[in-house]
Amino acid sequence: MNSSSLLTRIAKNSIVGFLEKLIEISAGVVSVAILARYLDIDNFGLYTLITTFAGVLLMLCSAGLDRVMVRDIAADKDHLLKYLEDVKGARLILAGISLSLIIIMSIPLGLTGRLALGSLFLFSLSELISMYVAVYLSVFRAFEKMEYNTVVTFLSKIITLLCIIAVAYYKLGFLAVFAAMGVGNIAKALLAILIFRNNFSSKHVPVKFVRSKVIVRDSLVIAASTFFAIASIRMGVFMLKAFGTLKDVAYFQASNVLLIQLQSVSAVIVMALYPVLSSWKHDSGLIMENAAKVLFILSLPLMALTFFFGSDIIMLVYGHKYASAIPAMRILILSVVFTFLAHLFEIGLLSQHRQRLTTAAWGIAFFVNLCLGAIAVPRYGLIGCAAVMTLSYAALFVSLYFFMSKYTVFKIKKGIFIKPGMAFIAMATYLFYFSAAGESVNIKIDAINISISLILYLTVLFLTKTFTNKEWDFIKNALHPKKLNGS
Repeated sequence: MNSSSLLTRIAKNSIVGFLEKLIEISAGVVSVAILARYLDIDNFGLYTLITTFAGVLLMLCSAGLDRVMVRDIAADKDHLLKYLEDVKGARLILAGISLSLIIIMSIPLGLTGRLALGSLFLFSLSELISMYVAVYLSVFRAFEKMEYNTVVTFLSKIITLLCIIAVAYYKLGFLAVFAAMGVGNIAKALLAILIFRNNFSSKHVPVKFVRSKVIVRDSLVIAASTFFAIASIRMGVFMLKAFGTLKDVAYFQASNVLLIQLQSVSAVIVMALYPVLSSWKHDSGLIMENAAKVLFILSLPLMALTFFFGSDIIMLVYGHKYASAIPAMRILILSVVFTFLAHLFEIGLLSQHRQRLTTAAWGIAFFVNLCLGAIAVPRYGLIGCAAVMTLSYAALFVSLYFFMSKYTVFKIKKGIFIKPGMAFIAMATYLFYFSAAGESVNIKIDAINISISLILYLTVLFLTKTFTNKEWDFIKNALHPKKLNGS
């Protein structure tokens, strides 16, 4: 396959993936805004604790298996149905492990009251349905049919959002929030199965365990990485629950959500590249280096703009009672550049079956977070928690970069970071002196400052010739995909 056709595929997958993430983010922001106002701060903190705790453990039966599926199906699409039989068996094994851990660990977390247990049960059941659907969504990704995922996401998120609005409007209570999420995931399951039967195979796929143990083994190695990743991302919730109050947990959620949403940008690009790198049919080294450069260039202005204007978003979504979250948000947002590139380095290692190294890197980040957090959080609270998390992301970036450079064919030149760094300094300097951060919101002035700072950033990139002529051609072709097809 020629490079033009490859670029068309990557561009199409990225655009469709961005649309899916935009839908997820938009629905998520509206849902959180409704819940933050409907629930008091303590109950919102309990909601955050339940969704974080159960969500981390249930990731064991999702993310690891999903990544194994995309990699293996992309490499051998002819044996899809036979492979899915064993995947379903693997899913049951992993679901059992996750549920056992939830039951065991709910007690030391203090989730023993009737309300907490009921909410935990409803959320776990809802997420298990979602994890089952992930089997079909992974098939769509492996066949580069991301538009199916976008349709499923759009319709299920709309249903979930409408249910949450109904819960808040009719004041149905705390448990009803989790029931609303369950309705959305049931709709998601039905839609995904319908699309699979209409476009892939209408045959019944039974559950088998012939190769399930092998799949579970590979999945758990990646799942361990994912567990460390989610645990690191959400470590602040557990640290603040141990050493603070549910209000601290709520403030952390408000400050951390912007970083999590920004990571979707890199996740979409990376997932578009994953099937391509896993197929072993292309110049993966060149693709990886260009992707690293693009992600780094994208991460810097997003980091700068969120640092200076993220407080407006927090006030808009959560309300003025969450103003205490703003300083922590500014510290956390400094990790954007680390997380963007970490996503790429992860799939570089996974595509070459180096999943144990991704687990090692996330393990390093986890223990940095745990050890430093145990020292900083009791003394400095929310601010200490945010600072430790940023340091753990830096440790993750360094570890992944080292492992990828040493143990794979991918070699990312350090020089690609210099010129974009110069452009970022110019942009950040302008915003430091001219933005109205911390003052009352003025949409016109903010829009002008954002526009000028972006123009300044792009100008420095152009003047320093950040992109070579070959790379400019690559970008032009991506913007005009019809040319790639010879039309």
